[in-house]
Amino acid sequence: MVERIGRGGTRRVVVESADDGLTVGHHSFTPSEATEVLTAAEAAGLLRTDEETVERMAAAGELPGRMLGATWRFSRAAILRWLGGEDEEG
Repeated sequence: MVERIGRGGTRRVVVESADDGLTVGHHSFTPSEATEVLTAAEAAGLLRTDEETVERMAAAGELPGRMLGATWRFSRAAILRWLGGEDEEG
């Protein structure tokens, strides 16, 4: 088994047979630390809705987010807590 780290923290694991070096499988993934802060488009993808709805809800204070300059940024953990109802009172 070989683990290589590429650009942007992406990791790729390749499994090779001992006899002839034949690749029998591979998987690439990006560690979750790299995506803790989401754009409005990424938050919309996570919530399976459109970017306009995410921005409208954030501006109304219905969805946890912060303005950074002229753009919205969202915490993945805060979005998931909100979605699970953990931020609701009562």
